[in-house]
Amino acid sequence: MAQRHTLPVAFCALALVAGASLTGTTAAASPQQGSPASVLAGVSLPAAPAAAAKLPSAAEIEAARGNPAELKAMIERVESLIFEASGRVAEAEAAALGDQESATAAQEVLAERNAAADDARKNAEAAEQYFEDSRTAVGQLAGDLYRNGGVNPAVSALLTQSEANDVLYKTSTMTALATNRAHTLASADEAANLWTAWEDYAAAVEKAAEEAAGVSAAALEEAEREQANYETALADQERTRDRLINQLATLRDTTAREESERIEARESEQREQQLEQAREQDPGVVPAAVPAPAGQEPDLPAPPPAVPDAEPGPSVVTRPTPSAEPAAPRPTPKPTRTAAPAPAPTPTKTAAPKPTPKPTRTAAPKPTPTKTATPKPTPTKTAAPKPKPKPTPKPTPTQEPAPAPGSGSSAYEPAISWAINIAKDDRYTYLYGGNPPWQFDCSLFTQSAFRQGGVSLPRTSTQQFHSAPIKVPLNQLKRGDLVFSSSNGGSSFYHVAIYLGNGQVVHARNPNVGISVTPLSYVNNIYAYGARY
Repeated sequence: MAQRHTLPVAFCALALVAGASLTGTTAAASPQQGSPASVLAGVSLPAAPAAAAKLPSAAEIEAARGNPAELKAMIERVESLIFEASGRVAEAEAAALGDQESATAAQEVLAERNAAADDARKNAEAAEQYFEDSRTAVGQLAGDLYRNGGVNPAVSALLTQSEANDVLYKTSTMTALATNRAHTLASADEAANLWTAWEDYAAAVEKAAEEAAGVSAAALEEAEREQANYETALADQERTRDRLINQLATLRDTTAREESERIEARESEQREQQLEQAREQDPGVVPAAVPAPAGQEPDLPAPPPAVPDAEPGPSVVTRPTPSAEPAAPRPTPKPTRTAAPAPAPTPTKTAAPKPTPKPTRTAAPKPTPTKTATPKPTPTKTAAPKPKPKPTPKPTPTQEPAPAPGSGSSAYEPAISWAINIAKDDRYTYLYGGNPPWQFDCSLFTQSAFRQGGVSLPRTSTQQFHSAPIKVPLNQLKRGDLVFSSSNGGSSFYHVAIYLGNGQVVHARNPNVGISVTPLSYVNNIYAYGARY
């Protein structure tokens, strides 16, 4: 892993695309017979024997060495085979990483659906309990009415009170009892409907979770198949490349090392040219987020109303039921009578102690607190200016998106420092799908890095691009921006890296290259826009 960080810039395209380095000295010249066939699903990669059939024979090479025109044509033919091999492996890597991105997105959907299903089931159980409490309350009410001949015992208590002659009190109490009974019945009906609604919703969400599990399993299986195909293609094409390098050395009377370095230099130039083309490209309109494929995110119905926290049954029923006896005590506190006795002789006695006018004097100081309340608007005046500075930073990024990231470099330093330290530590490796704390894929790596600086990123590369508040062309990249790989024009992305400035990035590339700092041109299929958070 140590030499992973000291790779030369002129590293061969096969190594940086596929993640395998050549020995660089004398490559094995023995031809590989019977190498396994490798046909990638969705990628036009020929089987290894077919590729080997294109290789010049020893007789053809000897014949070409005696004829300058044939020698030049033979050299061009061999070099084109090398570049074609690198391109095919790049396509294989893009297919493997793209399918892994889809599998990760499907797993995210599955996790959301499972969480929603668990929550729906808990709410359905709470709604069932709510219904049981309501049904118990109705049963208690029905029992009371049955035992008292259809008359609420609280009503009987009110009517038999000889001393309680307050008509208003009796009327309001009877109204409350009738309202309570109606509320109890209505709550029971509402609880039954709520329980049914939550049961239906839970069933729908659980079905959606099952469908998401099927999609996730299929996506993961496809990703594993593409990964295996990529590894096979990489091994086959690397062996073919060794033979071609040795044939070039024979045609030019040089060494395999010299030819390898020359090919690497040419491939490095090609990568830089592709990067310049991406910098000059202007798609005009940044693509919007593409909806998930059909079946990956099934539509869910809107959730029913929340289940009330309070138990409806007891709170409604406890008022009428105990009122069979407590109804009589309620008048005994006679707070209402103390209000009515004002005209009676007893109030005059209470009027005598009305040194309570003194409290009216104490009420006089109450205006003084209102004076103290008047200063309260002044803090509100001081609070008023506070919101004014808050909106001011918001327009600045929209008016001048380019300078905003410049100031953001310090905010990104914790993320960049963490990412570089991880890249230097041989314990950390690449894994499709990621498995912290020691293994990361590209998007989990950037998500974990930005978390060190307090910036929250979504999980996948595609989400990280489309969720970014600012998109910047490659020629305006700043330290801390994210750059992406896309094979479909930016509708979705299969790789993400952190830009370090000076044409360098740090990223979790693939299982062979691992986590490393590389030139920006090593991000193949780089998209014309980066993302800034």
